[in-house]
Amino acid sequence: MGADQLPALWDFVTFMKIQETSYLDIPFSWVYSVAVIFSIATILRYLWIFWGAARGTNTGLGADDDLVRKDFKE
Repeated sequence: MGADQLPALWDFVTFMKIQETSYLDIPFSWVYSVAVIFSIATILRYLWIFWGAARGTNTGLGADDDLVRKDFKE
């Protein structure tokens, strides 16, 4: 899910406020609002990674040995 799909997700979440969950009696918009928060956090994370990669720093990897699985080291 990308930033171009955020408006559609927002429309869906706001539309779901007309229905309530059958057991908890809370609006479905509260339930699905987690998807909006997760999407925004994911977009911000990948923008941060892209910015660090474009600058050549802070790519999320500390050293070359981070690229090797720990169970295959000898």
